[in-house]
Amino acid sequence: MDKKKAMGWFIIIIMSFSILGFVGGAFFADSAQSDYEREEYNGYSFISYQGQWVLELGEQQIPFLNFPKDLESISINKDLNSWKNQGRIYVGFDSASNSSQLDNQVQFTRGLFSLINLRAQDVCVEGDLNCGDIPDINCVNPTLIYEESEGSEVSFDQECVVIKYNSNDDLIKFNEMIIFKVLGVMN
Repeated sequence: MDKKKAMGWFIIIIMSFSILGFVGGAFFADSAQSDYEREEYNGYSFISYQGQWVLELGEQQIPFLNFPKDLESISINKDLNSWKNQGRIYVGFDSASNSSQLDNQVQFTRGLFSLINLRAQDVCVEGDLNCGDIPDINCVNPTLIYEESEGSEVSFDQECVVIKYNSNDDLIKFNEMIIFKVLGVMN
């Protein structure tokens, strides 16, 4: 198994145990001393617990760092909810990037999309010489592209959504906003 797949499975397993711990703790905690609150957003239920917002999506509980209302100031004027019916989404980033936060966000996105039967496949970004057999980006299909940049913004090119970020905080906010839009939590 190659290193990226091993890291992806490791993150998925850690997230699963984290969610199980949260769920177990929520069920077995004394309700009078419970330190969580429940909030609704667009018909979706979230639980605030220990600095995270946990989305209850069917039987799944998915932790996020941001509540959707806190991301409303970010302007992404593209309907991404239709992506979840595509069966596959392409993900591109510079393979030479040493950002552990980027690796975490990409793995989180892949794992989450797999829960809704949306397969994430790597694509080669322009100028990346380490792609091997990975196909080049084609913006005809739903594609997420992550780029470290001097500024932070989300832009579009046909079906490509380009996340340009200069801080881990911006990367997380933009990524969570896009996930919320794909899931239909945000319009």
